[in-house]
Amino acid sequence: MLYVAFMNKIPEYISYSGMTTFNDCGEKYRLTRIEKVDEGNAYFFAGGTSVHSACDSVDYALLGVAE
Repeated sequence: MLYVAFMNKIPEYISYSGMTTFNDCGEKYRLTRIEKVDEGNAYFFAGGTSVHSACDSVDYALLGVAE
């Protein structure tokens, strides 16, 4: 998956924060680290955060794990 995010190029180095961002959301990593899109406050971040939170809640419920 990491290979795909780098457009078929394996990076020589990836920082801890870069790997954390990639593990949290591959699209966020692509946009911020590869495409260099500014992360300024935007209305659509609230939607993305909500979707991720909802998915986490469903996953935890299905696994029977407390959040």
